[in-house]
Amino acid sequence: MSWIRFSKPTVLWWLLSLIPLVGLYLRATWKRRQSAIRFSQRFQHLTRHVRRDRQQLSVLLLLVAYLTLIFAYSQPQVGQQPEVVKQTGIDILIAIDLSMSMLAQDIKPNRLEHAKQGIRQLLNRLGSDRVGLIAFAGSSYLQCPLTVDYEAVKTFLSALGADTVSRSGTEISRAIQLAIDSFTVQTEISSTDLARAQTKRQKTLIFFTDGEDHSQVAIETAKVAYEEGVRIYCLGVGRAGAGSPIPVYDHKGKFFGYKKDLSDNTVVSKLNEDLLKQIAQLTGGNYYRLSTSTQEIATLHRELSRLEKSEQEEQVYTRYAEQFQWPLAITLICLIYEYLLPITVLSGNKSRGVSRCFPWWRLVNSRWRRWVGRIRPAPRS
Repeated sequence: MSWIRFSKPTVLWWLLSLIPLVGLYLRATWKRRQSAIRFSQRFQHLTRHVRRDRQQLSVLLLLVAYLTLIFAYSQPQVGQQPEVVKQTGIDILIAIDLSMSMLAQDIKPNRLEHAKQGIRQLLNRLGSDRVGLIAFAGSSYLQCPLTVDYEAVKTFLSALGADTVSRSGTEISRAIQLAIDSFTVQTEISSTDLARAQTKRQKTLIFFTDGEDHSQVAIETAKVAYEEGVRIYCLGVGRAGAGSPIPVYDHKGKFFGYKKDLSDNTVVSKLNEDLLKQIAQLTGGNYYRLSTSTQEIATLHRELSRLEKSEQEEQVYTRYAEQFQWPLAITLICLIYEYLLPITVLSGNKSRGVSRCFPWWRLVNSRWRRWVGRIRPAPRS
């Protein structure tokens, strides 16, 4: 065993409930002792057959059972087992626009959150394709390389915000060039195996942006992408027409006002569908306007499913073995032992209530008392 983790780590917070439980037990024990001291002379004969040590052992067994039950429910996983996986699919890079214009609220709650929701819906529909994530504004960064671990992609996606990329603006051409370079590097890595080098993988770039890039560099870079075999799909985020102002927030996240230009006029952000359509058509892709429904994502997924798929290179994963059965077994043992443990010992070596349910308990109890008597003398009656 070289590693351990929990499938449900939040369940471990339940361990804090042991603190009030232990506190309540100690308080009850203290009150019981005070009462025993006060009435010991009058009612001592009523408790002479009660084994205090077995009462404490019973409580300890219940606490251990509760503790191990929490560990079992948190699903501990240990071990490292290499696994080789072969899958067929395409390579997809998703580029999300993080410029200030994506904070416009013409689509609730804003364009950026709406784009994130669309990406999550697309990831939920994909099966065996490798997916990577690019964040871009005035510059571009590869947030997550190509992988089939969609949960990792969602984790990187959730951490993105309008302040992730420090350089403001919208440079779609930089994102396209970064995608071309990323696909090229991945191809060089895969070409170490001659058998896989003969397989040409389908390379796809999907944009989630409002398209507010008014330069012609993006068009020229799209032509380069087409020559490199990269197919681009664009999903426009926002409403066409009058546009929407861009809200501005302070460092505490409080609404400050709307973005203004040098003439103190409110800047209005508009969806640039013409640019996105040109980029998609130049590379053999398609353009969709991302609405509040999932229709566009479903249509895009169907189109991606029709693309030629090839076998992915072998991926080595770490499979964690479930070990919840061990703490669960300890829980059952503690509960059974606590149920069978006699607290009150009567004359004739009989236990109240236990022998009625289990006729064989007399023999077990006599052997138990004989073994305990070897360790410590029997209590005086």
